[in-house]
Formats: sequence, structure tokens, C-alpha cells
Amino acid sequence: DWQGAAKAAERLIARGMAVLVEAYAPGIDLTVPVLGGEPPMMLGVVHPRSDRDGSIITEDLKRNDPLGYEMFNAEPALQAALADDDAALWAAVGPMDYFRIDYRFDPATGRRTFLEFNICCHIGRSGAICLAGAQWGLSQADILGHVIEYSLLRQNARAEARRWVL
Repeated sequence: DWQGAAKAAERLIARGMAVLVEAYAPGIDLTVPVLGGEPPMMLGVVHPRSDRDGSIITEDLKRNDPLGYEMFNAEPALQAALADDDAALWAAVGPMDYFRIDYRFDPATGRRTFLEFNICCHIGRSGAICLAGAQWGLSQADILGHVIEYSLLRQNARAEARRWVL
């Protein structure tokens, strides 16, 4: 409940840590990494693993990531809904070089709850973006190369208006 969350947050804040508190939504966490482009490329649906009650991704799991990620086989309706979310986000705030959208998804009801999007997500070899990219044959170097190339092309297209960019 919120009182318990407030107490837990107070303990972390007292240790000098930043705290993000979200309402509980039943289900599992899903993350959707996307590479920028015209159109952007949704790499897949990834499930960050949790062994905690309610499949919650706790502070220690986020910091230490002992369980890692696994690909999630999204049914066609969910896949389409996530692609629609990506397109809507892109239309509202794009273009971006890469990003990730995080959800709680309840497989029993099909309900997805938006948690956040991250425009500078981790591109580590063991992270979600590299796991999802691997199913397309993309290595970490390929993903980094795409991010840099897309960024430079995007910035170069605007160089006329912003000569300081390149």
C-alpha cells in the first residue's frame, strides 16, 4: 500500500538515493527497445526477470541485474498494440536515436500499464536492447553503429539551420 511504499522510500532517501514509486499493476514487466529510423524499428519485446513477489523489479534487481532478461513472445494483438505505442511516442517526441518503453503487462487480462520511456537506455551486451537486437542478427557494435549513424544523419539534415552541429 502507499503507506508501506512511503516508509520504504523514506529509508532509501535517507541513504541519499533517488526514489521512483509506482502504483502496483499486476503482471510482469516488459520492455520494448526501439532503434530510431524512418520508420523506427521495434526490436522486440523483452521480459526483465524477477524472482520477487508480484514479479516486481526491485531496486537491487535494477542495480545488480542478477537474473537478466529474456525475449517475450508477444501475441499478435499485443505486438500490434506495442507497435502503435511506439509510433505514437515517435510522432509526439521523435526523432530519437534509440529508446525503450517499459510496461507492466498482465497476461491474464491483456492489460498493459505504461511505466516510462527512456531515451538513453543502457546498450550493454547483457541489456534488453542487445538481446532484442540479436534476434535480428545485430551485435552490440551494429546497434551502436546504427545509433551513431542515424544521429549524425539526422543532425546533418538540420546543419543548414544549425551550422554548429557538424
